[in-house]
Amino acid sequence: TSPDISKSTGEKKYTLAVPIKKNGQVVGILAANVNLNTLDNIIRSLNTDSDRIHMMVDEKGNIIADALNPDRVMKYNLETDGPKDFENIDQIARAMDRKEQTTVYVTLKDGSGTVYYMGNYPIDNTPGWFLISGENDNKFRALTRDMFIGMSTFIIVIIALIILITTVTLRKVLTEPLNNLSLAVKGVSEGHLNQKFDYNSNDEIGQMTRSLHDMCGNLSNIVSRIKEGVLVLAESSKTVNESSQQLSEGTATQASGIEELSAT
Repeated sequence: TSPDISKSTGEKKYTLAVPIKKNGQVVGILAANVNLNTLDNIIRSLNTDSDRIHMMVDEKGNIIADALNPDRVMKYNLETDGPKDFENIDQIARAMDRKEQTTVYVTLKDGSGTVYYMGNYPIDNTPGWFLISGENDNKFRALTRDMFIGMSTFIIVIIALIILITTVTLRKVLTEPLNNLSLAVKGVSEGHLNQKFDYNSNDEIGQMTRSLHDMCGNLSNIVSRIKEGVLVLAESSKTVNESSQQLSEGTATQASGIEELSAT
């Protein structure tokens, strides 16, 4: 129910009522009066410093809990009394009349000119109560700035990690295979044709590696054939030399025989 003042005790209270059902039928109601001090304690627990405003307002705009000024409870109406102390508070009052939620900048009229970023938030399972919360604008901006700096720092760290991971990955995927390929080409230029190429991939580097491997295989076969040809040529030269030597020896023998015949 809406808060009221007990006629017998004079305490500020509201009534909680819960239907008792049996087989889907209401057979009774459980009700209890709750002192508004309970709401005050809840609201005070939300306030960690004096730069915040927390109030609870009923469906008629009456303050039923106030963390900073408990004397306003059940004596202060947000719509009629609020504009005397807060500039632009009427916008929140009108939003509450429409059962809507809004946020506005509210300025204290106490001469300090303190600005609060204030909003109203509906409370479920109530006759239309709202929680009014306001944060000192300077602190709100500082908090927003700190959050932005923290988020920016986090994003920068994430980007740095991505760059580091990308660099390491590119080094593993590109730099190391290219270095190995360069060393292989250098080895081929120095005559090492029996090298092993361990890079297996379908990318351009893999195609170059396979082409180099095939080229080395072809060159190795050509060199092997040349070596075989050289060996055959050397063997043929040896045979020709032996034949020439035998022929030379035969010629020398014949010349010696002719000389002996001429002498007789």
